Amino acid sequence: MIYMDTLEIIRELEHDDALRAALRAVILGDELLSLPDQMRLLTAEVQKLTEAQERTEEAQKHTEESVKGLAEAQRSLEETVKGLAEAQRSLEETVKGLAEAQRSLEETVKGLAEAQRSLEETVKGLAEAQKRTEEAQRSLEETVKGLAESQRSLEETVKGLAVSVNKLAEDVGEVSEVSCAAVLGAVAQWKGWTALDRPGPVDVGTGEVDVRARFSTDGGEVAILAEAKSRLYGKDVVKWASRVGEPAWRGQFLYPGFEGQVLPYVYGTLIYADALTEAERLGIGVIGPEGERIAPRPL
Repeated sequence: MIYMDTLEIIRELEHDDALRAALRAVILGDELLSLPDQMRLLTAEVQKLTEAQERTEEAQKHTEESVKGLAEAQRSLEETVKGLAEAQRSLEETVKGLAEAQRSLEETVKGLAEAQRSLEETVKGLAEAQKRTEEAQRSLEETVKGLAESQRSLEETVKGLAVSVNKLAEDVGEVSEVSCAAVLGAVAQWKGWTALDRPGPVDVGTGEVDVRARFSTDGGEVAILAEAKSRLYGKDVVKWASRVGEPAWRGQFLYPGFEGQVLPYVYGTLIYADALTEAERLGIGVIGPEGERIAPRPL
């Protein structure tokens, strides 16, 4: 049976290595049998090529790094050259500036020489002027001595004039107070008031009133407190209104037990317009040599 023979051959091949090798040589032939060795050789060649390729790639990388370094070095060299060019231009400008400074220094030295000559002339002139000044100083000392004598004489004269002016001021003030008292008496008589006290000055030690008077009227008793000035200005009216407007201040000048109205007045031999304006505003009566100009508002 052919089938059985084939099976037996297969079993024999499984247990006989030499038989399998002989069968392989018959079936495959020499070329196919040599393929494994060729494959191993080819594999070895491929391995060598792969390793060569890797070495080539490493060399390529190294070359690229070298080229990159050369490019960087080139750029650095260009920057260095550029910096040297700038330094060259700066050096040229510096040299140019030094040349200008040299010329300026020469001009300065020349100017100093001129100034030296001028200073020498000035010193010479000052020496001559000093001599003249000394002469003038001696003359001035004599003049000052004479002026000092004149000053002492003038001081004595002024001192005498001051005494005379103070006396005149006192006299003028007294005249103003006397005139104020007389005019108040006339105004009161014209109004129909009856005098209860003679108008006159009052001094309480802490202050004084130029003219105080007391009258009986149809509406009751009134007390008049007046400030007298030879020249009456608005500022005088404001000051008087501030003082007489204080109850405590004016109370020390009123009559003991007085409970009537207080009439504030100012008197002026010469009365300025601003005085009338302030008096009208503040309610202060104004009288002059011609009589009452503005009636007061009672306090």
